[in-house]
Amino acid sequence: MKLLSRRTDLDLTNGPILKTIILFAIPLILANFVSMLFNAMDLMVLSWFTPGGYEVASVGTTSSLTHLLENIATGLCTGVSIILARLIGEGNTKRAQSVISTAIITSVGLGGVIAIVGSIISRPFLLVTNCPPECIDHATLYATVYFIGMPFLLLYHYAAAIIRVGGDSQRPLYYILIAGVCNLVLNTMFCWILPQKVMAVALATALSKGLAAYLALRHLSRNEGVCQWNIKRTSFNIKDFKTMILYGLPTAVTGCLYPIANMQIASGINSYGANFVAGSTASQQYEQMVASYNVGLSATTLTMMGQNIGAKKPKRVYRVFFYVLILEFCLIFGTASILCTFGETLLPIFCGHNPESIAAGMLRMKIMLFSYCLLHVPTAPTIQAFGHPTLQTAINIAGILGVRTLWMQVVYGRLVSATPTNVFLSFTVSYIFTQVAYIICTAVLLLRYRKGKYKEKV
Repeated sequence: MKLLSRRTDLDLTNGPILKTIILFAIPLILANFVSMLFNAMDLMVLSWFTPGGYEVASVGTTSSLTHLLENIATGLCTGVSIILARLIGEGNTKRAQSVISTAIITSVGLGGVIAIVGSIISRPFLLVTNCPPECIDHATLYATVYFIGMPFLLLYHYAAAIIRVGGDSQRPLYYILIAGVCNLVLNTMFCWILPQKVMAVALATALSKGLAAYLALRHLSRNEGVCQWNIKRTSFNIKDFKTMILYGLPTAVTGCLYPIANMQIASGINSYGANFVAGSTASQQYEQMVASYNVGLSATTLTMMGQNIGAKKPKRVYRVFFYVLILEFCLIFGTASILCTFGETLLPIFCGHNPESIAAGMLRMKIMLFSYCLLHVPTAPTIQAFGHPTLQTAINIAGILGVRTLWMQVVYGRLVSATPTNVFLSFTVSYIFTQVAYIICTAVLLLRYRKGKYKEKV
């Protein structure tokens, strides 16, 4: 079996299920890896041109704001995936193309709104979050330029989601690879030319995302299948827009919960000093690597289950769920075992050879990675595929925001001792609560679907 088949448009409602899952998921996982690597390269290039300066720190101080607004916008994209997967499965070409047209317009409009709002609130937000005085000007400049490029970023995300739902997960990978190389070249070029290095990096990011958006739109305009976009027939359907918001808003809200909830945990981690924070941060880089499996397989589950629900093929719906369950466990368990075995060698790549940092990184790595092994199952995308993203959001509000807040405000330092282990266990406890709720809801949905009691939600 080739990892990347020459055939890029996969039939997700017919043929061998396991092979289709693997072929569809691998490009998604790789694309997430690539995005992580190129983000690191941005900071690396900036550090080359500003050794000892505040530019890298300035970019870091903007991450909470940029991630918060970006999560809201890209979360709404899930609504497009849920609707299109069902319509493609049903063979409803006319409405699918109406949704695609509306989604393209929405991405540009929403990107414009975020560009304006983000540019206006950047400096006040940085002041409120105690941005160091020496970083405030550079950080404001970076955030402003970054937000100006937001329409390009969202246009790519929405167009790539449309392409993937149509059964092609490879082309978005190619486009992000091309954009990543372009970003690296432009980063270096602009940093040579422009005196403001943070503006150079932000401008390179915006232009590279513009290239990715252009490539994705060009493919949609040339597509002869269901997922076709014609600029001359582009129109905005208010009904489709409302449906997209209905199914996408819960995911957008969920995306905001993690950075908000983690602020409290971060304060506990920071209390143990810089070396401890360095080790925790180093471990987090590898956690994101493992999380890439979940990102890719979740998108695969949502797309394949959604299409097969629409195509009225329940046996394939069940098999997709269980195949992904097995694949995800094997991938995460295998990678987590390797990382924990060689963690003392891998962690210094990000945190140096300080023994305290390595010990902190190993502690977090062992707790977090094996929590992933036990708790990451494809329940959340299954709930989305059945058209209940609001249920997912309600569970996350209680399990992520509620449990982590309760742990840090009531349990930590009071009912249990204030130790590094108990700080990290806040993640595990919230994962357990959330996943148990997910499993119960998923079991009910699958059982109702098996008995023919499932009511169409899309």
